[in-house]
Amino acid sequence: MKPMQLVRTTVGGTLAPSNKPLPAVVWRDGVLISPLVDTLEPFLLASRIPVWHPGSVPKWMAHQRAGDRAMYVLWVPSGAWLAGFAAFEAEHGTGRVYSIERGEWIDYDLRGATEDFTLTLEDGSEWRPAGTIAVDFANYDYDLAAFNGDAHAMRTAYACRETGTVALSMLAVLPTVGGAGHGRDLLDFAESWAVRVGFPAGPWRVEDGQVKALALCTLSATERNVSMYLRRGYTAMGEYELYWGRATFFVKRVVHDEGDAVVAAAGTE
Repeated sequence: MKPMQLVRTTVGGTLAPSNKPLPAVVWRDGVLISPLVDTLEPFLLASRIPVWHPGSVPKWMAHQRAGDRAMYVLWVPSGAWLAGFAAFEAEHGTGRVYSIERGEWIDYDLRGATEDFTLTLEDGSEWRPAGTIAVDFANYDYDLAAFNGDAHAMRTAYACRETGTVALSMLAVLPTVGGAGHGRDLLDFAESWAVRVGFPAGPWRVEDGQVKALALCTLSATERNVSMYLRRGYTAMGEYELYWGRATFFVKRVVHDEGDAVVAAAGTE
């Protein structure tokens, strides 16, 4: 068991190209995390291209505006972002990314689709977006049919208004900055944020507002993801054939002690 901490410094910044203020959390050295505001919708779409088909992005944004999903962006210093792209393009060429969905390299200008977004802090430092994650309070993406009619499996395996389970989804890190632990950064943040803040007011709020469990899913064939979630203390709840492939669902129970210090199983990372 490990304490889930969310006390971090918040800094002010200006988002380009909108030139609107955007606060961000200094999550760890070299990493900021901010809300995924409407201006960043094109980045969300671009970040999904190497992972999966981005056709659901407008729907996801609508769910966030309705208050049933909270999405976040991870930012890295511009120098690290540019160096990552330079190294990636030197090895793989420009205008190409590997599509996990297709299992092959595809033509896509990832740099061109993401380079216009910058976050400039009050100290003059410049940051670029490098990853995304979401916290889901309502099960919009799957229904009973996806779980072969097994209502118990659905209620215990994914975001559910009845059991106090929230789901972490849309985890994606640009391949140009992969291997730096940013997937772990995003998961740590989302787990901590969900547990500390709890369910929002509204139709999906459980009686006491507390999150009872964290859930997520991944393609069963992505052995790296499966291993990572197991190391983080998640339990595999089963495999289901979904419209996008065979997926493994995971759950990690949350414990609220008498002093309201929230802890969750954390595995080895």
